[in-house]
Amino acid sequence: MSTAPSPATIRDVARLAGVSPATVSNVLRDHPRVSDATRARVRAAADELSYEPNALARSLRSGRSGTIALVVPDLRNAYFAELASEVIGAASRYGLRVAVEVLAGDRAHEVSVLTGSMTAFVDGLVYVPQKLLGTEIDDVLETRRAHRVPVVLLGERGADSHCPQVGYRNVEASRAVTELLLAGGARRIAAIGPHERAGSATPRLEGYLAALDAAGIPRDDALIRPTTAWHRTSGAQAVAELLADGVEVDAVFGFNDMLALGALSTLVRAGLDVPGQVQVAGFDDLEESAFALPALSTVEPGKRHAAGLALEVLAHLLEHDDEDDPGAVDSRLADFTVIPRGTTRSAR
Repeated sequence: MSTAPSPATIRDVARLAGVSPATVSNVLRDHPRVSDATRARVRAAADELSYEPNALARSLRSGRSGTIALVVPDLRNAYFAELASEVIGAASRYGLRVAVEVLAGDRAHEVSVLTGSMTAFVDGLVYVPQKLLGTEIDDVLETRRAHRVPVVLLGERGADSHCPQVGYRNVEASRAVTELLLAGGARRIAAIGPHERAGSATPRLEGYLAALDAAGIPRDDALIRPTTAWHRTSGAQAVAELLADGVEVDAVFGFNDMLALGALSTLVRAGLDVPGQVQVAGFDDLEESAFALPALSTVEPGKRHAAGLALEVLAHLLEHDDEDDPGAVDSRLADFTVIPRGTTRSAR
């Protein structure tokens, strides 16, 4: 009676590829400091041996679960859904599973997730804060400092904390997309989405105003339309009110793509030509934005880059969790890309 062959180990892969087990581990985690030739040789060896990492054995040896938590405000917002997908993909390259927690505006749940029993079941957290004031976030993070589970903040916030952060270049990106509208001839650009709470709205408004100032265009408060939410209905309503008020406008900058898509719908329904009469641009580069009619110009803030940076920082913290000083894990910023499409008249 024959027996099934034993599954391949990381040492088997290392032996076949002619490298060390540590190098195999680095390749499987997609570590950047591995040559392309070595990476190809290790992956070929792993494929030949049908090697699969033994997550259970690894967790027993390390005392870890192999699972991290991703804490997000909302998955109904397409941006957070797409960001979650990028984080899950980045985590898989480190052999980590992801448990997703949705806050849904519940402050008590947010505090519980960061300070409660969940921290006993995960190795670390990637935390995308709700739209709270910076000091409120700091209060929550200060409460959980006694917990050993590392936290990496992902996204815009407004104050200092003891946690490393991966953020976006919101000011520069918003200035660049406003300049795209200006390059298409716009001079009356409505800004849809400012609000009083700290978060992405503040730096995006700053970037918009900086572009106007640099172009010598006077600021007009009538063109700045606050919204309490960043959904399609909010963008549609804001532009409907703008038109009803008789405010002259030749472009709309939605502070996210959903606001911009709502604005686009209202403009088209009003019989205005886009981009002939009114240009439109958004922020986030949601998948659906490429399929709007016309396709929405936007800025891709670097969701995949940010997710990769967040996991890189978290992996560093996990590798040095027994050290008082884990080394430099300062804030990182993702790179953005302006994407001109059919709703604007000029390409950068």
